[in-house]
Amino acid sequence: MSFDDGTTWAHNRVLNPRHHVYQSMAQLPDGRLAVLWEREWQGLFLSVLPLTWLTSSRSTDG
Repeated sequence: MSFDDGTTWAHNRVLNPRHHVYQSMAQLPDGRLAVLWEREWQGLFLSVLPLTWLTSSRSTDG
């Protein structure tokens, strides 16, 4: 998560530690994050996460 147009990234999380591809991510009107991702043989998945899932991660600002 960046608060300065991508210059620095204050928070980060791994959605799935296995082999996969993040296809698309968007913030929904209610603030949640929607992540459309793919696993090569299992298909496409949509994960909807509260924004706090990301913002509660350890800050990477240093």
